[in-house]
Amino acid sequence: MPAEIAEILHDELELDPEEIAGIFHNRPDLDPEDIARALRDGLNLDVGEISKILREELNLEPEEIAGIFHGLDLKLGEIAKILRDALHLDYAGIAETFRDGMQVNNDWIIKTLRWDLDLNCDEIAAALRDGLNLDFSVIAAALHNALEVDYDRIAAALRDGLDLDPAEIGGALRDGLKLDLAEIAKTLYDGLELDPEEIARIFHDGMNLDPEEIAAALRDGLDMEPEDIAEALREALNLNPEEIARVLG
Repeated sequence: MPAEIAEILHDELELDPEEIAGIFHNRPDLDPEDIARALRDGLNLDVGEISKILREELNLEPEEIAGIFHGLDLKLGEIAKILRDALHLDYAGIAETFRDGMQVNNDWIIKTLRWDLDLNCDEIAAALRDGLNLDFSVIAAALHNALEVDYDRIAAALRDGLDLDPAEIGGALRDGLKLDLAEIAKTLYDGLELDPEEIARIFHDGMNLDPEEIAAALRDGLDMEPEDIAEALREALNLNPEEIARVLG
């Protein structure tokens, strides 16, 4: 019935959609979803136009508008594009709106940002940090779980999207993805193109690992020979020959 009334008000009384929305808004028996449905079904307005009316005429927040469109069975990708194109939200705002307006979980937020809005992993990482206030380890795990990207790509996203230093990336890989030290060493080597001396220094200075742990990680993660490990420990940690001999066992 509201759709039919909207059509009459538009076609016969020549009211514009904003005026019709205002009239409906003053009726206690109609909620915003009813108004959106009437504008869609009665006036054949597209969802972008409806979203602007809901925002400007009914003073609804983006979270409320997203929830309304979710109730009208729009897909998440469609809602994301409305928030971006009609309401001009940035990607962090879209992520926040999905969580607060529709209780969408991290996996689906990430998938929508990636596949519907064509964001890369760097941009998604920044949106999760800025919009959802997620910490680095949670972002690393969320990217891996939602997109099944490899560890190297996650490390690069943490560097390029969040401006993390290698030690912070190592910590996020350890805490978020539960990687062991050998896997972290390999990821820093392959994903960030760090040399063994840099990795050894990061492990020691940034992650507070002892020389024995570092030596084992270089051996198991990078397949390094003892003489190469000795050189990396000497260059990175300034160990003397006696200390190196003790580490190598």
